[in-house]
Amino acid sequence: MFRHWSSARRRAAALRREGAEIARSIYFDEAFYRIAANIDASVNAAEHYCRVGWRAGLNPSPYFDTRHYRARYRDVSTADTNPLIHYLRHGAAEKRQPSPNFDVPAFTASHPEAEEPGVDAAAVCLRLYGGYPNNPLSRAFTAPPSQAAWRSDPAVVAQCRALFDEAFYVSLNEEANWDAFDPFEHYMEHGYGENRDPAPDFDTHFYRRRYLREAQENDNPLLHYVKFGREAGHATCPPHHVVLDEIEAGDGGGLSLCLHIHCYYPELFPEFLPGLRHLPPSAHVVVTAVTEADAVYVANLLRRETLGPSHEVRVVANIGRDLKPFLVDCADIWSRFDIVGHLHTKLSPHIDWGTAWRRYLLDSLLGDASLVARAMSAFAADDQIGAIYPTNYFRIKEFTAVEQNARVIDTFLEAHGLARRRSDPQDFPAGSMAWYRTSALRPLAAILRDGDAFEEEAGRIDGTFAHALERIIGLFIAANGYRSLRYAT
Repeated sequence: MFRHWSSARRRAAALRREGAEIARSIYFDEAFYRIAANIDASVNAAEHYCRVGWRAGLNPSPYFDTRHYRARYRDVSTADTNPLIHYLRHGAAEKRQPSPNFDVPAFTASHPEAEEPGVDAAAVCLRLYGGYPNNPLSRAFTAPPSQAAWRSDPAVVAQCRALFDEAFYVSLNEEANWDAFDPFEHYMEHGYGENRDPAPDFDTHFYRRRYLREAQENDNPLLHYVKFGREAGHATCPPHHVVLDEIEAGDGGGLSLCLHIHCYYPELFPEFLPGLRHLPPSAHVVVTAVTEADAVYVANLLRRETLGPSHEVRVVANIGRDLKPFLVDCADIWSRFDIVGHLHTKLSPHIDWGTAWRRYLLDSLLGDASLVARAMSAFAADDQIGAIYPTNYFRIKEFTAVEQNARVIDTFLEAHGLARRRSDPQDFPAGSMAWYRTSALRPLAAILRDGDAFEEEAGRIDGTFAHALERIIGLFIAANGYRSLRYAT
């Protein structure tokens, strides 16, 4: 009996160690797994995967395919061992394939540093690109040979390096292992093709769309600017773009501030708590949840935190994604406060870089107290600013350039006698996370007050009124005499 008890203790200890190892890895996404396994916050998610998840064929994240790995590697299935543990301890170093969406030979051919013995090629890809290149929403890019001549011209290299802000570039990709990469080289060979920006005042995607013809779509915008664009007077970013660090952080001119957070995925709410400490003590926080249980969970988390701002939690119907709760269900905040911020627990399960996108927005809006203070100072200095938002995450930029909601947008604007939308469809905060002046959007909240415009979504990732409303908000602000300000930091 003692031997049986001792053996059980050893198995339990081994399970805890494996769970901790998996939880630390890039291949485990706790929020993703909890949804897949249908488990609540009381269950240790990583240990659940070790205990029953892998046997049930559940994936620990979008980046590791349990069934694929067991089926592809007979030694793993024969040994009846945890496939992710095997990959972390052996398979990665052996250049095995963690997912059918990742082509190991193709990636290592274009990234020789990932071919080195013992290097986990898939992890290198994830840290640099936020996903696997075979996914059409997450493809790695390597500069074509036509763009390699810059290396042979020291003067061009020096000018490009002078415009490149290494600290900025690295700060937007802090999870990457830069020991193996020169950030400047990465931008010149890969980053520009993925719409990454080389500096806070240079928008790669904007420059490409504004100045490079279709035949030049693979040309390096920074290189083009150095060789041709600067002399021609080309702009490096749109006129509504600013570098937030250049705005002095003041007291906000006495403007009252409220932050709204729509919490559809309560398991993600702990990520928001550090940012709430960066709000001024006079601010107020309103959280909306779609079930009583979720509301209780969030309220308990808030009670345990030492926060300066006051806060409340409301239960709302699960209609209209995050925007009906923001504009309709919390209609009172539009008359009580001067400035309202909007965040939501964005998961985006249809893409494998959803977590990176959400964390980028959180960091850009609430990463430290000076970000909030600078935004408030901008509002106080110019009463025509109706919205302030961070520049869109680099992965989403190419999708904001394709408008799939034109009919819904135009129908709404025409019905309310507003000017038709402008020609640039990308001038809006994708995801709607931003700071807004309430006087600029109060009329829109009044139009939507009965909530009838919001339809059932049925799992659609675009094309609903809520999606169109992302674009309508910016157009409505402009139609009412205000302007939006986009920033990098």
